[in-house]
Parts: sequence; structure tokens; C-alpha cells
Amino acid sequence: IRKPLILSGPVGVGKFAVARAVARSFICEEPQPDGMPCEECGICGDEFGGFGIFEIDARGHEANVLSTVRAALDKPTFADHRVVIIENADAALSLDTFLKIMEVERVDVTFILCTSALEKLSGAIRSRSNEFVLQALQPFETRRLAVEYLAANQNAPACNSVLDILPAISTNLPGRLFVLCKQ
Repeated sequence: IRKPLILSGPVGVGKFAVARAVARSFICEEPQPDGMPCEECGICGDEFGGFGIFEIDARGHEANVLSTVRAALDKPTFADHRVVIIENADAALSLDTFLKIMEVERVDVTFILCTSALEKLSGAIRSRSNEFVLQALQPFETRRLAVEYLAANQNAPACNSVLDILPAISTNLPGRLFVLCKQ
């Protein structure tokens, strides 16, 4: 993919988790027919330890995202393709300055920008990217996810009244639901 991806939505909707899954599918050596990573190749077995996925939180690098990205791209990697995930992209002050890197300099790199404030990204970035807006789950999906999470983690099954209020308490956001289910 040549164009950067923008994943936007409320905090807790799963932007970063989706970005990681997409990144893994981009660098997998033998993706499945549906594009999902194989989960068996050397790249899939690595937990982002040098196989081409670089994660940068712009909130921690507000003033120097450009230099952080350049440094990440200069690191050696075993993958033919690299993916740079920039979390909290709306906090980066210099995103426009690295448009050239995103568009021209590196054809072997895909950028994924995650933001909770899409309106803070410049028109130049947005016009050159593919935007995906992630939304909260439906209450029945949140309840199903809670049941699956609790069962998978061998927690005591929750009573129906607890399962009924989890969607409202989590505001149907998977990240918030995850935190609640861990408690």
C-alpha cells in the first residue's frame, strides 16, 4: 500500500490494535488468502522485535516525529517491507514535513496514523491518505465480547446482570471493556 492509512475513532475503540494487525498482515511472509497473517512464519512469530514494524507515540515525540521516523527507518530489519505506526498522530507537530518520506522516498514503507482527533490532522495529510473511522460496538457485540474474554481468561462467568451493564459502563468500546473485564 503506497498511501498512508489513518485510523480514527474514540479512545478505547481499538485503533492501535487494528494498526498492529494490519501491520502484521503487510509484512507476513505467507499471508492467508484473506490477507490475514499466517501466524507461523518467522515474521509472525516475532513480537515486533526487528521485523519491520516500528511504533512511535507522537505524544512522547511531539516536536521530533520526523527525526524519530527517520531513525526508525534507518534501523536494520529482516522484512522486505516496513510499517511505521504513529499513535496519537494528532499530537505530532511535524507530520506535514515528512509527507515526502510518506509519498516518494520510501516505497517499501507503509505509514499508519492513529488519532482520536481526526480534525487536528492537516488537509495535506488527509488528502494523501486512506481514512478509516472506527466506531463503538453495538451493545450485543460488547456483551458477546465480554463473555468470550471472560471465558478465554478462565475468569468466573459473570452473571447476566453484570453482562447486561458492561456495554453501558464501557460505552461499547473494546479497550474500556478489556479493562473492566480484567478487574
